[in-house]
Amino acid sequence: MNRHAIAILLAMLAIVAFSLLTVLPDWSAEEWLVLTAGVALLLTAVGLWHAAERDRGVWQNAIDAMQAGIVAYDRDDRVLFTNAEFRRLYHLSDRDTAPGTPFEHLLRTRVEAGQMPEAQGREEAWIAERIAQRRDRGGGVTMRRMADGRWRRLIEQRLPDGTMLAFTVDVTELVESQQALEAARRDIEDTHRLLHDAIEAMPAAVEVYDRTDRLVVFNQRMLAMYPHMAAQPVLGETFDTLVRRALDQGAVPEARGRETDWLAERLAERGRHTEPRLQRAPDGSWIHIYETPMPGGGLVTVRLHAAEFVPPRE
Repeated sequence: MNRHAIAILLAMLAIVAFSLLTVLPDWSAEEWLVLTAGVALLLTAVGLWHAAERDRGVWQNAIDAMQAGIVAYDRDDRVLFTNAEFRRLYHLSDRDTAPGTPFEHLLRTRVEAGQMPEAQGREEAWIAERIAQRRDRGGGVTMRRMADGRWRRLIEQRLPDGTMLAFTVDVTELVESQQALEAARRDIEDTHRLLHDAIEAMPAAVEVYDRTDRLVVFNQRMLAMYPHMAAQPVLGETFDTLVRRALDQGAVPEARGRETDWLAERLAERGRHTEPRLQRAPDGSWIHIYETPMPGGGLVTVRLHAAEFVPPRE
């Protein structure tokens, strides 16, 4: 009930009251009771209207204070209400968002004002797609880049009575953080790829172990030097596990017949010498093994054929 309606109601009440003054002496007690009840009901209605207006103001102030842009449409997609953030976001006046305004009108207003960058160059097609999407999906979540470059998340939800409630929140910081993380991930992948290519290009067998002594990087020359490892899982295995497998398969010629003692000696000296360790490979050739501890933990192993340093042995 608006102010015009309440004014008319009060005027009618005054006219009725004035008219009744001419017949009051002839009224019975029951008629007086009916009149009193009617006036009380009318005054109650006026009081309720004032309370509703007051409550509506409190409710409107509450949603206007929210940082999210809020708008509701009826089942015919006409505006029911908006809040201050929604109007500020799209540079709309109270008149632009008056109750009853069609969704399509609001959409066109924003597109024509250049507030929808994704619609530029294909405005009519974009409007048609947006209306169809809204009709077919009945709601959903959309990420939208605004004209000022900021990002907002739009959530639309169709309620059981057909009302559409939509609100949009600024998620620029979240999007920028995700973009930074994605850029960092790509940098890590590029660095890992470069490291992998560099290790594969080296003329030596290379192994990298983490601080728990698990193999995390190796090249194909390592598998060529130790063929018995080619058909076995090696990535993520500890050095101890890999050596025990080699011993079980007889791939360490110098350890034959004393495998347990040799393993204990090998583990005890691992990474403790600055000079390379000379060891016979499974094929009988000789190799130099360089084991270099890394500052943050872990070990880099480089294996080079040493035929030019060691006389051939039978």
